[in-house]
Amino acid sequence: MRAVKHSLANFSFYDQKAIEKKLEQMAAQGWMICKLGNFFWTYARIQPQKLRFAVTYFPGASNFDPHPSEKQLTKEDFCAQDGWRLVLRWGPMQIFCTSRPDPVPIETDPVPQVENIHRTMKKMLLGQLAILAVILWSLALQI
Repeated sequence: MRAVKHSLANFSFYDQKAIEKKLEQMAAQGWMICKLGNFFWTYARIQPQKLRFAVTYFPGASNFDPHPSEKQLTKEDFCAQDGWRLVLRWGPMQIFCTSRPDPVPIETDPVPQVENIHRTMKKMLLGQLAILAVILWSLALQI
C-alpha cells in the first residue's frame, strides 16, 4: 500500500466548509493531510478514523514568516485546551483537527470570521495585483 497520496485541490482557498468536509472524508478513508500546495495536496496514510476539522485564517501570517507569531501561538494554545490539534499551517490558513465527536467550535462569531477572511483575501490580492502590474509593464515594454 502507498504511504503517500496526492490529490487535486479543486476548491477555493477560502471555502472553509468544503475543505473541512474533504479532510474529514479523507481521514475516514485513512488519509491525513500533510502538505498543502496551490494545485495538489499531499496526504499521509493513517488508521481510518472519524476526525473533525476546522479551518481558520490568521491575516497577519505569511508563507514567508520563519516562525509563527506570538498571537498565532496563543491561538493554538487556546485551541489545544479545547481539544483541537494543529495539523498544519499554510500562510494565513491553519488547519486543526480533533477526535471529539462534538467539539467546541474554534470560531463561534461569524462576523470576525468573515472579517479575517476578507483581510486575508485583501492582503493576497494586493500581491497578485502587483505581479499583474509587473507582467503588464513587461508586455508594454516588449511592444
